[in-house]
Amino acid sequence: MLKVWRYIWISVVALVGLLLLTVLLIPQLDPNRFKGIIETQVSELAGRQLNIDGDLHIDYTLPPLIRIENVRFANAEWAKQPSMLSLELLQLKVQLLPLLDKQLIVDQLLLKGVYFSLEKNPQGQLNWQLDKLVSETEQPAHQADTAEPFQMPVLPVLKDIQFDNINFYYHDEKDEIESDVVIDSLRLANAGIDEATSISASGSLNQQPYKLSAKTEFLTEVTTMNPIEQGISVKLDADAIGI
Repeated sequence: MLKVWRYIWISVVALVGLLLLTVLLIPQLDPNRFKGIIETQVSELAGRQLNIDGDLHIDYTLPPLIRIENVRFANAEWAKQPSMLSLELLQLKVQLLPLLDKQLIVDQLLLKGVYFSLEKNPQGQLNWQLDKLVSETEQPAHQADTAEPFQMPVLPVLKDIQFDNINFYYHDEKDEIESDVVIDSLRLANAGIDEATSISASGSLNQQPYKLSAKTEFLTEVTTMNPIEQGISVKLDADAIGI
């Protein structure tokens, strides 16, 4: 019995030492060392080039804060714009322990300086449809018809969501449609899992200004029901000029 306790004690000490060593070493790791791996893996998976031109930064706090700067994701070869997606800053702070209870609590999500290009060519191809992923995930028609509707795997709480200077460009070459949507400011917040999400936004649509505020149960409804069949509720106040 003494030998058993000895092995248990050695194991506990070794485990505690490993944990302390991990805590000491992780902050010394520069996440920028992994940029190349991330770029390569995403590029190979999507079939398009991902570039992280800025810094990767992690604050090893509870909850941890992740900061990514200057990201570009390549467009389709036939598209008008060189990048389908680019962003100046992504900052994310998510509580870790609630994930074990299937709760997603976002303390902060900041997106800044985003440009998103949506394009359709004369043959009907869509630039956001990644050919490599589509070919690998296509299902036979009879399986697609019987597929279960999407439901979010975790319950979201959005404490502080901020989008600043978000630009959407849409170009349909076949139907000769071109449009620009600018979101100068977008804020989303809800106090708890069962609470409505508050939304406020301002910007312009084809150079015409707009401002809106809304409340929706969307995030709760997509986790508890089928919104395609049952719909979602939105209370909206909007002010737009020339739209």
